[in-house]
Amino acid sequence: MTTKPQESEQKTQSSKAIEWGNVRKGFVRSPALVHQLKFLEEHNHQFDYVAIRPYPEPDQGIIMQNALARMMFQAMFHRAICRPAPLEILKIYELLESSAAEIQGYGRAGMKKQLKKEFGYDIDELKKTRDTRDLSPITLDEIQRVKDDIKKYHLK
Repeated sequence: MTTKPQESEQKTQSSKAIEWGNVRKGFVRSPALVHQLKFLEEHNHQFDYVAIRPYPEPDQGIIMQNALARMMFQAMFHRAICRPAPLEILKIYELLESSAAEIQGYGRAGMKKQLKKEFGYDIDELKKTRDTRDLSPITLDEIQRVKDDIKKYHLK
């Protein structure tokens, strides 16, 4: 009797692995990152990212208003949730920074703290040692994935 729930659990995990991409061997998604991904799924991907605010404040969804920024964000986010990606995390912060600054009681400090919980990187340390100009270019496959996601979740 216990095999059926395990089988359905495995199917659920594998279908999510397909949606979010397979993680590179040795990479483990943090509980905070898993929470972020679940939140995005629960809200049918209507947001690009969710600022998780301290209780009792409500969490706040962030939607990239610029199409190019959205494409860049999505490509960097998909890289970062599947492998160690310090440059991508720094670029994610740069893309979210102005939205985070507008969220009362959260701000840039809240975004830095959240990204550290999710990905394990200190943004201020990354800024000292990394330059996002060294990022690998977005590939055609990444562009196609973003296009497919936008069609699937945002153009209904």
